[in-house]
Amino acid sequence: STWGKILEMAPRAIALTDDEPSQKNSGKKAFVVAIGNCLEWYDFAMFGFFSYEISENFFVGNNGTSKLLQTFTLFAGAFLIRPLGALVIGAIGDVKGRKTALLFTLFLMGTATTAMGCLPTYRQIGVAAPILLSFVRLLQGFAVGGELVGVFVFMVESTPEGRRAFVAAVSNLSSVGGMMLASLTSGLLRISLTHDQLLRWGWRIPFLMGIGLTVVGFFMRRNLSETHEFSQMKISRHTHQNGCTADKSEPPLRIVLRHHKIRVLLLAGCVTFNAVAYYTAFIWIPSYVSRVGPHHVDYAYLVNGFTFIPFSITSLTCARIADRKGYHVVLFALCTLFIILAPLALLAVGSGSIFLFAIGQSIFAAFVGGYNGPLAARMVGFFPTDVRYTGSAMGYNIAQCSLGGTMPLLATLIVESPLKLNGVMIFLALIGLVAALSNYGMTFVEKPRTHVNTRTHEQLNEIVL
Repeated sequence: STWGKILEMAPRAIALTDDEPSQKNSGKKAFVVAIGNCLEWYDFAMFGFFSYEISENFFVGNNGTSKLLQTFTLFAGAFLIRPLGALVIGAIGDVKGRKTALLFTLFLMGTATTAMGCLPTYRQIGVAAPILLSFVRLLQGFAVGGELVGVFVFMVESTPEGRRAFVAAVSNLSSVGGMMLASLTSGLLRISLTHDQLLRWGWRIPFLMGIGLTVVGFFMRRNLSETHEFSQMKISRHTHQNGCTADKSEPPLRIVLRHHKIRVLLLAGCVTFNAVAYYTAFIWIPSYVSRVGPHHVDYAYLVNGFTFIPFSITSLTCARIADRKGYHVVLFALCTLFIILAPLALLAVGSGSIFLFAIGQSIFAAFVGGYNGPLAARMVGFFPTDVRYTGSAMGYNIAQCSLGGTMPLLATLIVESPLKLNGVMIFLALIGLVAALSNYGMTFVEKPRTHVNTRTHEQLNEIVL
């Protein structure tokens, strides 16, 4: 019928408004998405930078190390829920659209951060305080589970071939920019306020600042158009469902678990480098130095904030090289160098010299930045369009959940053991080896495909598993 033809043509007409990926379009979208991503990661990271103040206000006991461990445990808890957020938000992104998912994550993070800045302390409401804190922190972790990967997917799909790693790296810098903004805000507040002021009410300021920033990011994202690849995929799916061979579309999670298990595991192994090195350098090391070294905590966090410079340089440089030489070449080389240089960098940050501390932190930042550069384009291109958000989010957040969020806690426990700092060095070297082997394994399965060709995928899963 006439109405049937109109309805069948509607998705195609809508999709035609989404331009083919071009350099001009990708630049505009990168800026808009990056602003929202920066603000969201500012909100998420602030918890780690004010871990001491939060531990003193929400946990009881006279042992400072014990209370700090409880706070780092809660910090890790936000990562444990990230895979759940990845599944839910990833499904939204693969079914309803990338833009819808990114708006949802920004709304969740803004709500949780505002609530955290208003929470009553243990002295005011007792045991209910840490319970509420845990709930709000888990809500943040749920939102982050789908945010960063969504940004990667959106930017890679909006960028032409040959520039995808570079543009994705620019967007990824926004998340690190949010982290560094949080670190600099922390350092400035510690210098401006007295210890008592910071402990009583000063720690709430950065959380409440996130309210206005989140609103700005939300309205900017509302004006984005959907990616061209997702629009074309919806046309294909709609045409298939209205044809004579129509089948009901499987949920993205079922497709990933049935046909892409190996890819999820390999991606998780690849991301372990990013997860461990990042949270060792930017969350655990400043806390470690401020407790066992002679440096004042103010300067440790300020130096940490300025390491964004080497991070940015290596991220963009390695991404540009990866666009020309191949993602796997750059990532494998960085893993190999990290195994050699990470122990030396860790010795420098714990040496007792502020100069060596800055050098060691810069080395860590350079490695993490260089690895982050090609990583986004690598993992997004590792999955077909119809399950790209879900598959990428699962692999990425499995690594972040198991080793990223738990790294400050693990490192604190290791240095308290007989192994001391040597134990952390060994652990970092092993992580570099795991990531290198995972990158090598990804080259064997990285071939263009969709879930329609199921027999080959199932045979591969049986062989490997």
